[in-house]
Amino acid sequence: MRSLFSLHQKLHQWQQQRWSKIALIIILTLGIVLALAPLLFSSYKLHQHRADLYDLLTGSEQHVAALQLEETGFIEIRGQRFGDERLKGFQIVDENTMVIDPAGLTSLVLRNEVPRWVPTWLLQDPNMTIVIGVISITWCVIAVWLGLFPMLLYASSVSIVGWNYFRWIDSPNAANAIVGMCLLGFSFHLLITLLRFSFHSASTIPALARGVMLEASRTKLS
Repeated sequence: MRSLFSLHQKLHQWQQQRWSKIALIIILTLGIVLALAPLLFSSYKLHQHRADLYDLLTGSEQHVAALQLEETGFIEIRGQRFGDERLKGFQIVDENTMVIDPAGLTSLVLRNEVPRWVPTWLLQDPNMTIVIGVISITWCVIAVWLGLFPMLLYASSVSIVGWNYFRWIDSPNAANAIVGMCLLGFSFHLLITLLRFSFHSASTIPALARGVMLEASRTKLS
């Protein structure tokens, strides 16, 4: 136990140095970018396939694409085939040779192209990945600059281990719960520290606000 506490103290002292903070910010930023790059690529790729296929199924040549899909179960766009053999013979046009449901058919044809490891809500809008990346980088920069890297490291470690363990035992709800608890817990600690830093002044109003905040945090009224 003492060795762990000693290691924590050394880590805390090390991250208080300016060059350590700069190095940590660079490392964390690169880590977030590298982690989200495959997700962003997959989201934009699927979004482009959806747009191309929907335009084809609603354009002037939609009857040609529909005929190809009914005969083979596949449709070719820019030299790449999409679809499934189970779509062969599937009625997708009405009596006027118009595609009945272009949006639904687009989802069916691209069903096998959806990456299973990406959350569905992220695939709906690729820009959401960029927003998450910006928020994550900002979150990490503030945490490191306020001297909270050890807490960030502990929360991230528990989240990663818990996520992988509960996913391994096929319990996705528990995996989401452990990540959510770590995220909310550290975010609360970060907010309190940021407020303390903001009220760090000898004048009357900031000092009074800091005292109220500390007392509320101590008595768990917040």
